[in-house]
Amino acid sequence: MTALFLDLEGAFDSAPHEGILYKLAFMGITGTSLAWVHDFLTGCSFQVPTHSHLLLYADDITIVSRALTLSEAQDHLQEAATALGAWMTTWGLQKASNSTYRHLKWEAVPYSTSHTLLGLRLDGPRLSWVNHISYIRTSCNKRLDVMKRIAGIHWEASCDLLLHYYKTTIRAKIQYVSCFYESAAYSNLLKLDPIQNAALRISMGVMRSSPVVSIQAESGIPPLSAHRRMTLCQQYYRILGLPASHPLSTLHSNSGVDQQAPVWLLAARQPLILDRSIYHHHLKIYTDGFRDASLPSSAAAIYDASTAICKTWRLPEYTDVLTMELFALLQALIYLRTSHPTSMVPSSATTLIHSIQSTFLHLLNTGWDITFQWVPSHSGIQGNEVVDAAAKMALTHVNITPLPLQPHSAKRLISRLCHSSWDSSLNTALRITSMGLYCSDSSPQPWVRKQSRILDVALTRLRLGHTRLTAHLHRLGLSPDPYCPWCRTVEETIEHFLLHCPRFHSHRVVLHDHLVALGVSTFDLPTLLAAAGVHSSHQAAVLRLTCVFLKKCGQLPCL
Repeated sequence: MTALFLDLEGAFDSAPHEGILYKLAFMGITGTSLAWVHDFLTGCSFQVPTHSHLLLYADDITIVSRALTLSEAQDHLQEAATALGAWMTTWGLQKASNSTYRHLKWEAVPYSTSHTLLGLRLDGPRLSWVNHISYIRTSCNKRLDVMKRIAGIHWEASCDLLLHYYKTTIRAKIQYVSCFYESAAYSNLLKLDPIQNAALRISMGVMRSSPVVSIQAESGIPPLSAHRRMTLCQQYYRILGLPASHPLSTLHSNSGVDQQAPVWLLAARQPLILDRSIYHHHLKIYTDGFRDASLPSSAAAIYDASTAICKTWRLPEYTDVLTMELFALLQALIYLRTSHPTSMVPSSATTLIHSIQSTFLHLLNTGWDITFQWVPSHSGIQGNEVVDAAAKMALTHVNITPLPLQPHSAKRLISRLCHSSWDSSLNTALRITSMGLYCSDSSPQPWVRKQSRILDVALTRLRLGHTRLTAHLHRLGLSPDPYCPWCRTVEETIEHFLLHCPRFHSHRVVLHDHLVALGVSTFDLPTLLAAAGVHSSHQAAVLRLTCVFLKKCGQLPCL
């Protein structure tokens, strides 16, 4: 596969106004609308071409050719370039650069092994993505310098703010078009991991010796490989939902949906008043959908108040609220259409809406006068209460009515499954680290985060087991001995510092008494540093007491 990339210099200013107006008229835009565009273009020096059969983005044009040999593909591209040059001449695009215009008309288009397309660095002929990965590293290292500045003592940005900065400005840069460069060699992809590792260390304020897996668990940020896998799965499912006419669609199609069906809108009014007045003589069919996240399970129900007939369906657990409500509406219309509802399973949310419209229009044509009315919960209408209770009961049904996985639901489900897979690997990896004492996965622990940057960093380093206490510094070769400066015969470990060192005995006694007052009987590292095993209402209080102990000890600079 070979591509020809063109950048029409001055294309905006050189686009002929007459040509633009002609194409708009050809598309059916006439009358006042066309006159308005004509007035807008008069005296305007910045216009956008409105028509091309090529793949284009603003004034960047890409022509792609696939052939058995490189020479054959180049011949095809040369023919296309010649045709494009003739088209430019016809429509007055004469202000392209001289070299480009010359190649389009007379000379052969030069062959290059590198090009940038929409921020993607392409390198030929094998697409190793080395250039793009190198560009990402250079660009992200500059953004890491900004992180270092705002994490310093003058700014003292919080950990949450720094992590948000990383996700929005650095990881977003790395993950841009990651679905394409995912095919790069594993050794090349590994070159991106140090960028995230450095960003997480800056955000958490931890030492360079801290294990990467512990930092990821503490921050809740998965490795780049897991994030790329999640993005790739989400993109793949999005392609499955594209229409058959889309170039990327090879596995799924939404064709057959009547896109010209009329659109109806509903207005909400006072339900109880309307039920007793306007709808008093109506045949009322109540619909409802219900989802219980604790099971998890979803269900839909309809209720015919005139015959006391209630029908329920248990739906897949991933079904969102909108789809449940639409499914119930469709089943209500089918119930009206026939006394024996047929099985109708839509292929997408769009198909579901158009199925409702189609059935609705069919009922109108057969003499029904139908009104849709939204009714909030617990409005005092008996039928609405019945269908609400029926939907809740349907959550326990054995049989589940299949429904397609909607794109937005699929995105959440894929994200949850990928995160669960990462948590499973974390559970094993954390067992051999100090972090394994405090957590077994990446579940958020908001009570351990502190507004004070110094306290937050100290607590994080203590949990990770990598501090500036002499025992750890000695292992790194930065201290002549591992002993506590006060005790001189015992290594200054985290456990010794927090639980045993006699230098801080008085402060430790006060801390223990306050913990007992809260009903916390254990006095160990998981309790002091992560409030493990403590009731959720007291977790934040336990961490506050630990912070008070650290400040009174005066050892924060040594952590």
